Amino acid sequence: MLPILDEKQIAGKFYNDEKLDKGLQTSQDARFYAISKKFGSFCNKDKPLVVQFFVKHEQNIDCGGGYVKLFDCKLDQSDMHDESPYEIMFGPNICGPGTKKVHAIFSYKGKNHLIKKNVRCKDDAYRHFYTPIYTPKKIKDPAAKKPDNWDDKPNIADPDDKKPEDWDKPEQIPDPDATKPEDWDDETDREWEPLMVDNPDGEKSMKEAQDEEQRKKDEEESKKGLDQEDEGKDDLLKSDSSKKHDEL
Repeated sequence: MLPILDEKQIAGKFYNDEKLDKGLQTSQDARFYAISKKFGSFCNKDKPLVVQFFVKHEQNIDCGGGYVKLFDCKLDQSDMHDESPYEIMFGPNICGPGTKKVHAIFSYKGKNHLIKKNVRCKDDAYRHFYTPIYTPKKIKDPAAKKPDNWDDKPNIADPDDKKPEDWDKPEQIPDPDATKPEDWDDETDREWEPLMVDNPDGEKSMKEAQDEEQRKKDEEESKKGLDQEDEGKDDLLKSDSSKKHDEL
């Protein structure tokens, strides 16, 4: 069992208002102290929980800490110790120059979880407020099950969607100007069909599009080659011109 912290309150060596700035003070160094206060039950469902207290290390602390712990209402205050299970633990922890951080530990299903973010605490002799704000977050319901009639398809066809009248634009269409020859015999020559011609409103085939793209690339490469050749000729002319000046 931890020694009970003296409930006598003092303002310390320096303060703003001696009455309003009073707080609990430990009497000996290198010892663990504790004090508890029971309050009525509450529920912060769908509401943020705010816990606030202040700490002042007047002795320029080198190693130590001051924490607030929120316990379950089942806690036996007369038998409170450092291993008593808690719901939340929060406060500054200082141990030499390497460790100066704000501890924030949460209990979930019997296991304690330390926050991953490193929050540095102050180590001077002034008073500092520590205020954790716990905002509830929603998690997936572990007891939830997928309904038997659940449809896993991400998309379905729109039942009200209709195909536009001009949707089909084939690459080729029957020649609208073609006419059936007068001497054509459907029985001997089979049923007459007009020749197919390119559809002016149709889309280009993939092969035609690829051929056109390749043709453009070839033209660009050819143009670059001609430009480089012209630059080479200009350099050669400049070189010849300088030689002639030297000869003169």
